[in-house]
Parts: sequence; structure tokens; C-alpha cells
Amino acid sequence: MSGRAQYGIDVRIPGLLFASIERAPTLGGTLIRFDAAAALRVPGVRHVLPVASGILPGVAVVADDNWSALRGRAALAITWGTRAAPAFDSDRFLADCRPPCERATFKVRHEGDALTAMAAAARRLEATYVFPFQAHAPIEPMNCTAHVEPGRAEIWAPTQTTCGRWPRWPK
Repeated sequence: MSGRAQYGIDVRIPGLLFASIERAPTLGGTLIRFDAAAALRVPGVRHVLPVASGILPGVAVVADDNWSALRGRAALAITWGTRAAPAFDSDRFLADCRPPCERATFKVRHEGDALTAMAAAARRLEATYVFPFQAHAPIEPMNCTAHVEPGRAEIWAPTQTTCGRWPRWPK
């Protein structure tokens, strides 16, 4: 052990390629068209692909190394479209958050019987805490590594939740 922390972005596997995604610049943005020619001229860039999944559409540049992927992404010529987004009402949003939380049934801990204890309590206190939206500030750039082979995939994804080691997919 060198004492250096290892982050998700440090994972390296043979044949690893790097991708960088340019996402729509606005909520409700749409990808109208893109020209991959300039990005493909960047040394090390192998592929330029549209991305339709996720919150916003985008274009991914896949390359031999991170620097080439970033330079290829900067060279993209993209035309974005916009849609009229619905008006956002903070009070309505906060009111809509409560019912799903009250229906939540996933237990994180399985100790004792909280519902019975609360029903028998002589006194109950209730409080609601509302915080403003906070930007997530990860200690490393958001990233994920996938080693895909026929019939299986192994994924390294640094997240705020430690789930342990998932069993490998059957061959």
C-alpha cells in the first residue's frame, strides 16, 4: 500500500477507452444534429455517438485517452433545440415531495418494531426540515468503468452508497 487513495477514475483495464459526453445546455434541450468530422480528426478519437438516455440528450466522444476524448468533444459541431419548459413552482414542488416519502416502505435497518413502539408512545414529536437545493460536489469527476464481454459485464461506479461486491454475471 502506498497510502494513496484509489478513486473510481483510477480503474484501468486492458483495452480501456475513454468517453466524454456533451449534454444539452438547457433543460428540455433536444439534439437536432451534430457533425462529428472535426472530432474524428483529433488523434485518438475512435467514435462519436448520439446519447438519448439520461436527463439530457447528448453526444459522446470515445477515444484512446481522456485528453483525446475531451479535445474531440470540444471540436464537436452540435445544433441544439429547445422546448418550452413548464413553469417551476417551488411551493408546489415541496408539497409534491411529501406523499411519496410517506409511502416509502424500504427498510434500511431491521431492528426492533418502530411502528409498534411509536403507537404505544405516550408522546410523539414531529418535525419537518426543508433545505434549499444543494449542488453535489463529488471529490472526483463523475465516472464509471464498464468491462463488457459477451454475456457479462463488470462495472466500477464510485457512488455515495457502498453496496459491497456484486456477484459476477453467469457466463
